[in-house]
Amino acid sequence: MNQIYGEYVGKDSVFTYIYVFTVGIAAILNFIVFCYVFDGGILKIILVSTICEILAGLLGGSLTAIVNIIEGNHNIWEIGGRLEIQDGMIPVAMFGICTLFYFLFGEKLKRIRKYQLKHKKVWAVIAVIWIGFSIITMIPDYNDTLILCVFVCAVGSIVWVMLLVMIGMRIGQSYRRQLRQEHSYLVKQSELMSLYHEAIIQQIWEIEKMHQIMNAQMEEIQQIKAEMT
Repeated sequence: MNQIYGEYVGKDSVFTYIYVFTVGIAAILNFIVFCYVFDGGILKIILVSTICEILAGLLGGSLTAIVNIIEGNHNIWEIGGRLEIQDGMIPVAMFGICTLFYFLFGEKLKRIRKYQLKHKKVWAVIAVIWIGFSIITMIPDYNDTLILCVFVCAVGSIVWVMLLVMIGMRIGQSYRRQLRQEHSYLVKQSELMSLYHEAIIQQIWEIEKMHQIMNAQMEEIQQIKAEMT
């Protein structure tokens, strides 16, 4: 689509507006379908879509560079020019890699369905920033080269890595806090068990003492009966 736009459609301002309008309508309709089909809320759908967009951009850029090398282009990031037969490798390879990825990790990815987002305000800010970057991809100059795409994907990837590190640290702190609480709970439980054990021993000692007293009293009663007879 970028090649067709950059070489053919992007030469006319009327077609440019039609292109931008069509992409905008498609984005809105896709979002409505996602909200209807998937669970988890609007923000979760945006975040998952953002991650997929970053991965697709990096994969598409890598495949485009490989195809340009095969075609002998000096600029491996160039996506302009007329379509060549080798360009058909890009969508075919992307579809094949995504299909393979789904069969390998599809079951693990299903865990995302049950995940509940935390710190929604932070994620909302990140989502808005990424959508702002995404609008850049509709600028005509963007369609002449993949440099801007790589830059946007790189920035997005760095932001996501930083967020994942922060989330990992928070999860680690929460896990250590939970371990401390569990340790404190086990210590208190051990103390209660110790006190309970001492109380049981005390009760057993008192029962044995009472048993001895009762035995002594029974012996006295037997002696009194013997003397009376």
